[in-house]
Amino acid sequence: MRYEQVKVKRDTQTAYNKLVLPWEIAILEEIFEAGNVERTDVFETVAGEYPEAAIEFDRLVRAYGADSKSGVPFVATVYGDSARGIRELKRAIDEARKAEADAEPKVSGRRAKAQQVDPLTV
Repeated sequence: MRYEQVKVKRDTQTAYNKLVLPWEIAILEEIFEAGNVERTDVFETVAGEYPEAAIEFDRLVRAYGADSKSGVPFVATVYGDSARGIRELKRAIDEARKAEADAEPKVSGRRAKAQQVDPLTV
């Protein structure tokens, strides 16, 4: 999975850098307002599978909570509620998966064979 580093400005004196999954950026922008979340174009790839949208939706509800006035979870405000929210989150996860695949260097021909490692010799 590919994480992106963002700079979040909580107030005029407090800012911090945070590695987040790409679909979390929209939630941070909802919480802190769009101008206070700055993409740095710094990425870190971590081994692991992309999550299932329904499970990730639940994790995001627990991670980011809800608006104190309305009680609506921030993830539901951004992606929608119930099945619609899960469908939109799945679309965002799929876009992140595609962006990661597009960012990986392409290896072809003889060079691809040269980079293969024999597991018996390692």
